[in-house]
Amino acid sequence: MSFSRQSCVFSRGEHATNEVLRRSELFKEQMRHKKSLARRLRTSLQAKFTKTQTLPMDLFRAFQKYDGDQSGNIDFDEFRNVCDFAGLGAGVLSVQDQRTLFEQADADGGGTVDFAEFLKVVVGNLVSL
Repeated sequence: MSFSRQSCVFSRGEHATNEVLRRSELFKEQMRHKKSLARRLRTSLQAKFTKTQTLPMDLFRAFQKYDGDQSGNIDFDEFRNVCDFAGLGAGVLSVQDQRTLFEQADADGGGTVDFAEFLKVVVGNLVSL
């Protein structure tokens, strides 16, 4: 193999390696962003509820309040109202960031957030259901 052909092969290999590294860093940054969003929502919601003996009932009432159609699940539009309540509405988070939070909260991928998933958003992994 001549020097120029060998250089071309190394150049393509380096380019592919650099592209993989770039995508890996982009993925890591996206994951950090998602975790940061979830932490902001959790912190904001926890600030709305004090840890009292009525906390479970308070959380259930809040869930029912935002479950506008009383389906037992919160859809994306209802979830956006939760974000507004938490102080993370459209003026603070973009619709895309709210969608990202919703997808994280929707652990089973069903397109809605049930009460158990809602609790995990609010209290994190402190409670196992």
